[in-house]
Amino acid sequence: MTKHKFTAGYVLAGVALVAVLLQTMATGYTAQEFLDNTTNCTMIARYVNNGVTGSFETHIDSIPTYNFNVTVGNGYFVNCGGNETYSASGTAPGSVMSNLVTGWNLLGWVSTTSNSTAQGVLNGIGNTTATMIARYVNTGSGTAQFETHISGIPTYEFAVQAGEGYFINVNANTTWTR
Repeated sequence: MTKHKFTAGYVLAGVALVAVLLQTMATGYTAQEFLDNTTNCTMIARYVNNGVTGSFETHIDSIPTYNFNVTVGNGYFVNCGGNETYSASGTAPGSVMSNLVTGWNLLGWVSTTSNSTAQGVLNGIGNTTATMIARYVNTGSGTAQFETHISGIPTYEFAVQAGEGYFINVNANTTWTR
């Protein structure tokens, strides 16, 4: 059993932006199964970009609507009532491929052996295609915000870490393998 820890107090009102790290979770692992592996989490949401507009699909614990598959390589908002540890078994993926569509995409950093930087991620996608990366941050004062790094501009250069989700903006459809 591999344990991954995320802290709901990390962000406002118990909401965290997380990524699923284990390969076996990608096959038939649903939003409800994710919540069943927690004790304090009541909601999981994903961002869906159809190439024109984006929207959120939210699964609330024990309600059958929007019980989507939770997959390795994507990012998810999770609402928890306190610090939460979830447990699941599986192996870390060797690599993950994501199809990015024009606009914002919600992805997760899944490497358990190396971290990156915001600019490093954009360069890995192709910095002429990937224009921005944003992370969700708790300011510690009861509010939360997004910090956005724009490709080639040194402001908001942050570490990208395993188990965290990030919004990535691309100006053309592309595939990213990491």
